[in-house]
Amino acid sequence: MELKQEEFRSLRMGSMTVAEYHDMFEQLARYAPNEVREDADKQCLFMKGLYYELRLQLARNTYPTFQALVNHAIVLDNMRKGQDKKRRMLAQGSGGNNRKRFNSQQGDQQRFQGPVGQWDRNQQPQRNPNQQQSGQQNPRLGNSNATSIKRSAPNTPTRCFRCGKEGHMSYDCPKRFNQ
Repeated sequence: MELKQEEFRSLRMGSMTVAEYHDMFEQLARYAPNEVREDADKQCLFMKGLYYELRLQLARNTYPTFQALVNHAIVLDNMRKGQDKKRRMLAQGSGGNNRKRFNSQQGDQQRFQGPVGQWDRNQQPQRNPNQQQSGQQNPRLGNSNATSIKRSAPNTPTRCFRCGKEGHMSYDCPKRFNQ
């Protein structure tokens, strides 16, 4: 009997729901009737076992009965669980966007498959942007022999991303200068 009274005094919500905690509280309160004789004492002991954030929210109000306190605790806990569920869903990217997130530890090799300006939406890689079409060095980018980038489609003609015409890249597009 004394062990059950001590268990009642040390009862904490932990990972239980408020409803489960309430049931356990009521079961163990039978072994300590002197401690829960008054409704205010029962409310105080019940709140003592709730997790901190819920206790703070409930402490803002006074409740006419123990049952009113329990009902409000259940409502607040369910609201918190709903918010936690939404946060988990958003964190998992289930908002319709299933794109793989970039992890900075993965490095640029996985993020970029080639140099900037090399991709067209419907095309494979075009050419190394460090080289002009004639194979000469691009004066803006320095020595093209310093870094060699492997091309997966060497015979594919160069196509501009901006206008879609072959023979130049978007940074050399004549339409760019006409605007």
